[in-house]
Amino acid sequence: LALGFNLAAFFTGVPQFSFHSWIFMVTTAVGTYFGVKVVNTKWWRGKPALTKGSMNPVVTQHAQKRKIQPILGLIFACLYLAIIVYFFAAGKSLLGVACIAGALFGILIERGQICFTSAFRDLWVSGRAVMSKAIAVGMIISVVVTFFYIQNGSIALIKVAAPNTAIGGLLFGFGIVLAGGCETGMM
Repeated sequence: LALGFNLAAFFTGVPQFSFHSWIFMVTTAVGTYFGVKVVNTKWWRGKPALTKGSMNPVVTQHAQKRKIQPILGLIFACLYLAIIVYFFAAGKSLLGVACIAGALFGILIERGQICFTSAFRDLWVSGRAVMSKAIAVGMIISVVVTFFYIQNGSIALIKVAAPNTAIGGLLFGFGIVLAGGCETGMM
């Protein structure tokens, strides 16, 4: 309904001066506010079931998973590196650069815990604005850089601002809070 999701709207639409992105951003903030109100209700949280635990530690399969996870990560990284090398060797350097940029962006998102909706959620839950301030600085830089690209002949991607943008933003913000995080954080 919103013609995209938060990263596309915020990091692409806002710097390109697309009004639909501003509508989406405001309605996502409103949606997260109402989502926080719902998840803070007794009905949503339910009644905790407390059980007495054992004093003896139980050995689980977590130790085995911890041993295999770095190996799987290394295999995946080697395969990804092989794909990048293939793209450069095949003369498809744009795809190779895109793979490198995608990996760097993914690492940045994961390590930085960047999530627009959690930034809004944190404002409503704890009053913490650290991520909101960081996102605002990132968007300011992005707007300035994009402005120069547009001035040099790049075409801006402007989407239609309609009621569906507001409805989609509300549902997105609300749903993300109910789900406990965004797709970036979960992946």
